[in-house]
Amino acid sequence: MAVDRDALIRLYRGQGMPEADAIRKAHQGSQRAPEEEDDAPETPVRPEDADAADDSAGTRRFVVVTKDFTGLGWAKKLDEEGEDVTLATDYSEEEDPKLKEQMMRVGEGWLPVVQLSEAVKTLQSDNTIWIFAENCFVEEAEKLIEAGQKVFPPSITLGEKMEHDRDFAVGVAEDAGLPSPPTHEFSSRDEGLKFLDANKSTAYVMKINDNKFNFQTFVPNARTEADAHEQLYVYLKYMDDEPTDYILQERIPIEDALEVNVELWFFEGEPFLATLGLEVKRKNTYDVGEMTGCAGDFTQFIPLDSPLVEKTIGKLGDFYREQKYTGFADVNVIFTKDNQPHFLEVCNRFGYNSHPNMFLGLCRDNFGDVIADYLDGNVSDMASRFRTEIGCSLTLFIDHPRPGLPIFVKPDAEEQFYTFDGLKKEDQLLMTGYSDEIGIFLTRGKDIQEAWDKMADAVAMKEKVIFPDIYYRWDLAEDNYYNAPILRYQELKKRGLLK
Repeated sequence: MAVDRDALIRLYRGQGMPEADAIRKAHQGSQRAPEEEDDAPETPVRPEDADAADDSAGTRRFVVVTKDFTGLGWAKKLDEEGEDVTLATDYSEEEDPKLKEQMMRVGEGWLPVVQLSEAVKTLQSDNTIWIFAENCFVEEAEKLIEAGQKVFPPSITLGEKMEHDRDFAVGVAEDAGLPSPPTHEFSSRDEGLKFLDANKSTAYVMKINDNKFNFQTFVPNARTEADAHEQLYVYLKYMDDEPTDYILQERIPIEDALEVNVELWFFEGEPFLATLGLEVKRKNTYDVGEMTGCAGDFTQFIPLDSPLVEKTIGKLGDFYREQKYTGFADVNVIFTKDNQPHFLEVCNRFGYNSHPNMFLGLCRDNFGDVIADYLDGNVSDMASRFRTEIGCSLTLFIDHPRPGLPIFVKPDAEEQFYTFDGLKKEDQLLMTGYSDEIGIFLTRGKDIQEAWDKMADAVAMKEKVIFPDIYYRWDLAEDNYYNAPILRYQELKKRGLLK
């Protein structure tokens, strides 16, 4: 599709570019070979994206591949570090016409965004590093790897299978000695109801295999087993759409549960870093409201030989060693009162808040340099590139996102803010309306309380990031609800799982 050269010149001049440079850049962006136009995607080409495929021989280039723009923050981070960075996505993945329109504006006037198929054709080079921000577009990743491109994580195929093939992941975990709570699979409403009729004294969580949104996982919030059982039974009986391919998993009583995420970083099957993650998944203070990916968390690098590592993700070490796995590998587990960990799930990718917490809150070095060295196997001193403090993350929400709402970020807080949404006009950050999670703010401290105090001061008192209708949890360091991170951290210490 042809690009208006005069419009490009006006755009670049409006961004403060000298006229000669604007003309040159616009000329490059508007020139396309006929055969390229025939193969071009139907998605409109935005002026600021038109030159994203320019050759940058000799200069390191990053392409952040993202399905839903949760990778936007990595592109922002790389741009702040002065790297050459392009975002790549596939707009056809978004089926809602209104959301697609908003999705296509993410990055506008700010960061170059291209269709993934176009990126694969035009951005391959010896100096390109492809970062897959989620376990997505595995076929494209495999083609890039086969073509000799640097892809992070290079073991994305296994990572995707571990995350999305529940039976496979459960089998791997159980074979390694990490059992999951009793789980039962069903393919119809009647099957599930009959099962619940026969097990009235047990509470269950319902997970539909093709859930698109986190809130669609049904977790009964009634405290007693009988009341929680009834909640799920009535929900399943009267839900409008007939569920297919879902599981019912025994709910471990919240007062008995100690939930934790433990992660290892592997290079060719050998672990070299370990982290602890304590996250809260409900949107509202005191652990109420809808489920989300992560409303906030505390993250810390911990010794590889910690008992916590050995009792959880460490059990899968032989499996990942056999696979010569390179990338992140984690497990979410719940410890019961008998100190037995129960496997829930894996993520094995740039996950929710934990990795922004690591790379924006705890990393001493540039994100781009760490990823480049990780891919090259320069990992022997990787621990020295991260702080040993505790990182705190806080997700900033809006219930009804609208295009054009302004997002204000204080200049001294830019590097602490990981974005999920945004476009720019005259250097002002604005919402596109595509996401109700606008971004994550990051702080750190010597302990949970100090990290949270810095967070509360930055977000609420100093308004380092603010936008209309903003809300966030206000209880991350409190100890008056069962799932409180500080209570879980103290319990891990008490049980001797953390040194």
